Formats: sequence, structure tokens, C-alpha cells
Amino acid sequence: MNFFSDGLDYCVPKNNAMTPYLLEFNISTAFSLIRLWQRRQKDLPPDQLFSLINTLVNSGTVSVK
Repeated sequence: MNFFSDGLDYCVPKNNAMTPYLLEFNISTAFSLIRLWQRRQKDLPPDQLFSLINTLVNSGTVSVK
């Protein structure tokens, strides 16, 4: 699985003053979820965690079922 496989154009706008903030949000959120996963004794299979992070980054929380 490749994060940001659709490219950064999909995740954040180019040449926008908010781009660094959007990237920081996505990256820090992903790291936070990985830390939570570790604290929870890796209660999800790695593929499911990475799929969740990818979905959240690309589509937001409303897309998680």
C-alpha cells in the first residue's frame, strides 16, 4: 500500500499558504495513530491500520465504516 498514491495534488493544494499546515496535519495525525496503535498493543492488523490512515488522509472520517 502506498500512502498518497494519488499524489499530493489529491491531498493538498499546490502553491497555497495553507499547504504546509495541511501536510503537517496529515503527517502528525498518521504518526499519532501509529503511536496509539502501539499503546493499544497493536490491536489492529498492520494492513488495517495503514488502510485506515490512508482512508482518513484521503477522504476524512466520514468515509470510515
